[in-house]
Amino acid sequence: MTTVVARRMAGTSLPIWLVLLLVFAVSWVAVAIHGGEFVTITNLQNMAQRSVALGLVAIGQTLVVLAGSLDLSVAYMVSVSAVTTSVVMGGAPANILIGCSRRWASVRRSASPTAW
Repeated sequence: MTTVVARRMAGTSLPIWLVLLLVFAVSWVAVAIHGGEFVTITNLQNMAQRSVALGLVAIGQTLVVLAGSLDLSVAYMVSVSAVTTSVVMGGAPANILIGCSRRWASVRRSASPTAW
């Protein structure tokens, strides 16, 4: 009986939910220490609205992978969109130039920019 339960627990998404709960609790404590309010209707709506773009990209990438392909250009397009958005929103030109140069260098080296 124990092995059946262990096998069933190994195939569930319980660890993912526990990590999500842990991140939520740590965020709540961090905001409370600095005198803010984390769990408000406005803040929860804001987090939900900001996560829509990432969710749409994740759904699209999942469909591509399930179709038997692996399209790595999605990450590139998300990066280009982020840089373009920061330009439109008035980001600092020096920071944008640094980000573009790092991205260009990582594409030329075929490596992730977080690897260096």
